[in-house]
Amino acid sequence: MSWITALKVVPWSDVVAAAPMIARGAQQLWTKVRSSTPATAPASAEAGPGGAVQDPLARIEQRLLALEARV
Repeated sequence: MSWITALKVVPWSDVVAAAPMIARGAQQLWTKVRSSTPATAPASAEAGPGGAVQDPLARIEQRLLALEARV
């Protein structure tokens, strides 16, 4: 099935009718997620309990270095 055929099968009137409800739900979800996010994030890549790095970018860098070492 090509993507054009798939688009012809979609009931676009139902999609358009549901769009305001979907947008409202997305806005409510975004508001909830934004309000539950901590206001301050750790600025440094200091090790936490057990020597685990707290900074997400530092964790990604560590994983990348480990993968490069394996390759």
